[in-house]
Amino acid sequence: MLMDNILFSAIFTALLVIFAAVLLGWASEALEKFVAPGLALALLAFLQTLPEYTVEAVIAWSRNTHLMVANLTGSLRLLLGFGWPMIFIIAAVVHGIRTRKLLTKLELNPHQSLETLFLMPAVIYFTFIWFKKTMTPVDGIILISMFLVFIKVISKTKVGDEEEIENGDMPRVVKKIVQLPAKKRNAGIIALFVVGGAAILLVAHPFVESLKALAVSLGVSEFLFIQWVAPFISEFPEKTTAFIWASRVTKATTGMMNMVSSNLNQWMLLAGSLPLIFSISSGAYSTIVFDAFCGMQKSHGGRSF
Repeated sequence: MLMDNILFSAIFTALLVIFAAVLLGWASEALEKFVAPGLALALLAFLQTLPEYTVEAVIAWSRNTHLMVANLTGSLRLLLGFGWPMIFIIAAVVHGIRTRKLLTKLELNPHQSLETLFLMPAVIYFTFIWFKKTMTPVDGIILISMFLVFIKVISKTKVGDEEEIENGDMPRVVKKIVQLPAKKRNAGIIALFVVGGAAILLVAHPFVESLKALAVSLGVSEFLFIQWVAPFISEFPEKTTAFIWASRVTKATTGMMNMVSSNLNQWMLLAGSLPLIFSISSGAYSTIVFDAFCGMQKSHGGRSF
């Protein structure tokens, strides 16, 4: 009976997360017709990764450093190793079914190429962090500053035009919204963002807890759960939206950029906030030191572990 309840809770909350992800995807797709697409996706990625922020912030505040790094690195591995390839695989399969032709590549638009290039400074800086084996609030400020520069640059890229709105491959709901008068259109987009974001926030915790209970009942260790299961769960919203876009083929690169924006959110904004939260929780400026397993074993200036 207990297992049945846990399983029901996991399935029910998963469906709610999918519903919220669809709403956020519609909101972002409508918004990118009137603002820079990269900026719309950055907002979408932030809302989608709120569960990840919540999980990481709680772990960072409790100063459970090994689990904090396990969750962060697990999230990045899943985005890069699972999310990106699945975008192409889904697009290729759908394209093959519809056209009986092989899809060999996804071509990025100029502004999408720009977003992808922003991954480079984040990777380079994380290589520096790995080399010095520490992470400080100064590193956090630098990473957050990188993210703000990214937002400023992509906000100046091209927005959609009338022809794209009329002829674009958009869901009926999105097309109805973008064709409304300005006030009603803006209200509709805001409503989708608010409802979708609120649903993510409300459902994220019970979703994680139900999956955690299910994992524990199946004998999965806490560390393994935090490193692999929890990131998969917390990234469920962006994967859902991105995979829906990939299934439309013409929007597959938007799905890819959704993953890129999530990567940038996690590498810059999320990772940058961790040493700040860690220091505030410790009550002092704290340098987090990596151990031999790329976890973090102690902090100088705060509490030791």
